[in-house]
Amino acid sequence: MKTCNKCKVEKEIDGFYKKKAGKYGVAAVCKKCKIAINKSYQKADKPYVYIASHNSNYYIGCSNARWSSRFSKHKNRNNTGLSKYIEEHKLEREELHIDMIEFNTITEAKAYESFLIKGNISQKLCLNKRKER
Repeated sequence: MKTCNKCKVEKEIDGFYKKKAGKYGVAAVCKKCKIAINKSYQKADKPYVYIASHNSNYYIGCSNARWSSRFSKHKNRNNTGLSKYIEEHKLEREELHIDMIEFNTITEAKAYESFLIKGNISQKLCLNKRKER
């Protein structure tokens, strides 16, 4: 018998995936929890449109990468409206409010992103670059 580190339920050893490096030769998380973890990763990789906002300023973007990866890319380049805003205000990921809308395909997500940007680009608080799209 072994207790799962996630759900804290004691289960038979065959309720865990094998892992040579693990205690008892099995993983620390039971099969049921591991499946749920894997599904959450798959869901996170669906394409989405995001609106990142802080103090009424907002940026509209599109991605199929995790938000943490997306934020790092914005933080490390200085050529987008959001990048400049993050740098000027010395923001961390947790300080931005993120709204996400999931889509089935990246094409659908990009079309919706374009639609939102066209409708908001003239707004003073919109951080997207002010160029014709």
